[in-house]
Amino acid sequence: MVDAPPLRDIACFALVARHRSFSRAAAGLGMSQPAVSQAVARLERTLGLRLFDRTSRDVQLTDAGRALLHHAEAVLDQAAAFTAEAARLAVPSTPGIRLAYAPLVGGFAARVARRLATRKPAVDVELRPAGRRPPTS
Repeated sequence: MVDAPPLRDIACFALVARHRSFSRAAAGLGMSQPAVSQAVARLERTLGLRLFDRTSRDVQLTDAGRALLHHAEAVLDQAAAFTAEAARLAVPSTPGIRLAYAPLVGGFAARVARRLATRKPAVDVELRPAGRRPPTS
């Protein structure tokens, strides 16, 4: 079984493949060109495959590189989705209350809503006069 390569190495491979340039990939990743070259070389060693044919002026995907590129992009998309979902889950949702009040106690309901909003954690309160329904379209 092959050890899973680091996402950074896969990202370097995918960007070099898209740009057909180690220098432009490095600029896009905010890395040095030698660091991108090392990441791609490490990925090639891990996989036991040559992913690019390189000359001093040209970078072309090998057949193996072409076959793996869409898998690399899918892995990176899934990793981004994983990270986005984790960030969403890390933010605690604000508890909410819908409060319908009789017109005679509107001032009291507003004070309660303000007090709940200043609590830690804050409680979101939606006030509605009882007996009134919002217009429907």
